[in-house]
Amino acid sequence: GAEVASFHPIQTFTKDTHPEAFAGAYVGIEGEPAALDACTALALRLGAHPIVVPADQKGTYHLACALASNYLVTLLHLASEALRPIGVDTPTAFRILAPLTDHAVANARNTTPALALTGPLVRGDLETITSHLNALAEHAPGRQATYLALAEETLRMASHAGRLDASQSDAIRLFLEDRRRDAKP
Repeated sequence: GAEVASFHPIQTFTKDTHPEAFAGAYVGIEGEPAALDACTALALRLGAHPIVVPADQKGTYHLACALASNYLVTLLHLASEALRPIGVDTPTAFRILAPLTDHAVANARNTTPALALTGPLVRGDLETITSHLNALAEHAPGRQATYLALAEETLRMASHAGRLDASQSDAIRLFLEDRRRDAKP
């Protein structure tokens, strides 16, 4: 006779996280009506914002959370590894990269991700992209496919937002496709 619901905060938690971490966070809730009411009340009591997630979309919801949290951390790890050949250890790399990543996230939040893009891809700077791929070939050849996949997704986003004209977008896309073929064993 019980009603069931799920309560999934869109927040990271460790053993040291305080309940205040709920304040301002969003919580995905899903379930039966009375249980949803209880979850909504709990979220509001914690200072969080409840959002109802359709049962058939819980996987999609969790995908968004994993991309925004876990894979962002993975990208930070890859960026810190990229600084290793110039003698920067991981803790120092995170300190060096923190202002850049903090501002990138703030810019994306204050505009849109596509408008927040900066760097060689949105400038159409194939010379710098080539230097990135060459550095990966020398120091982390197994990471080239990751870089290329991210570059292709960034190109798609930038092109869709009109950040590049069609000829620039086509030239970069062809360049990335050629490099992807070259990077395969």
